[in-house]
Amino acid sequence: MLVRLALALMIVAFAVMPRIARANDEHAAIDLIRRILQVARENSPASLVLRSSFNTVAIARSILGARWNSASSKERSDFLDALRDAIAENVVRRFGGERSDLVILRSQTLSNGDIIVLTRVKSETSGIVPVDWRVRRYDADLYVVDLSVNGASVVVERREQYDAWLRTNGGPITGLIPIMQVPPVQPQR
Repeated sequence: MLVRLALALMIVAFAVMPRIARANDEHAAIDLIRRILQVARENSPASLVLRSSFNTVAIARSILGARWNSASSKERSDFLDALRDAIAENVVRRFGGERSDLVILRSQTLSNGDIIVLTRVKSETSGIVPVDWRVRRYDADLYVVDLSVNGASVVVERREQYDAWLRTNGGPITGLIPIMQVPPVQPQR
């Protein structure tokens, strides 16, 4: 009798634990987006929080595909540095200062384990725009691996843009660095 009870409790625990883990990851993903937005509002693109909240290796692999595999370690390193800078600058540009009002709506876990944090941005120029943050666990930490703005994946858009540029111009992936650079954000007056 005692063995059956212990087995029943173990079965219930194993059934409930994945739901608890998903809920904890969803809360942690929302906290990650909150930290990113707080730093962006401080207009601090050089922040370690911004630079370490995005998995730039996963993003670079998604954007570059087979070109990532054929790039030298120096080209990869230079590309990753430029990608980190571009992401940080773009996050500050889109969500920093008083330029926009972003509201976190909710999160949901996809069947592959990715978490989507659904947000809406109210901007003076664009109105209300849905911005969804794709967050993925790598080892013990969560990282942003993509954004969807108005339903369009930023990673897919960059993949198409960079692929077209490389097909037209040829050369190594480091040739993309000048088009990745963003002019500095001007302070609000």
